[in-house]
Amino acid sequence: PDVVAPGTDVSSMDAPTGTFGTLIAGVGTPDPANPGSLINRYRYMSGTSMAAPHVTGCCALAVQRPMNSSSASSVGLLSTRA
Repeated sequence: PDVVAPGTDVSSMDAPTGTFGTLIAGVGTPDPANPGSLINRYRYMSGTSMAAPHVTGCCALAVQRPMNSSSASSVGLLSTRA
């Protein structure tokens, strides 16, 4: 592949029923309904699935530029400037 996007320790919001990844200790909002617990927590996760949304966003921004009308020029932009 021309562009590789490993996702290592990407932090993301935790789903209320989330169990995958490692919780980031001490980060979150105190839960008013359950004292001592946190809501709006974040987790670290690794893998290409964690990097894919970021790379997709970069590609979308790259193709919006008038000088990058082809996929090859977008790949070149990501390869040399990312």
